[in-house]
Amino acid sequence: MKKPLLIIFLVLLLDQTVKFWIKTNMYIGQSIKVLGDKFQIYFIENNGMAFGMELGETDYSKLALTLIRIVFVCGIALIFIQAYAKCRESA
Repeated sequence: MKKPLLIIFLVLLLDQTVKFWIKTNMYIGQSIKVLGDKFQIYFIENNGMAFGMELGETDYSKLALTLIRIVFVCGIALIFIQAYAKCRESA
């Protein structure tokens, strides 16, 4: 169980570090070529959910969206934990 959690933690850490660096060092619309034209980092912001869907433009809608994300992440984590426990029982 330690190795998968370590991999997940490292990927999340890398993801958040890159996002923080982009947010503090680039302006919206700027791109940086990493591997020529094959791979570029292009700074855009998504104000809503997946595919740009939004709940509205109020502070409460952002709070609601954040709470929904937290509930979904906790639910997915619970499903993974239960699946892992079942795998351990059957082994």
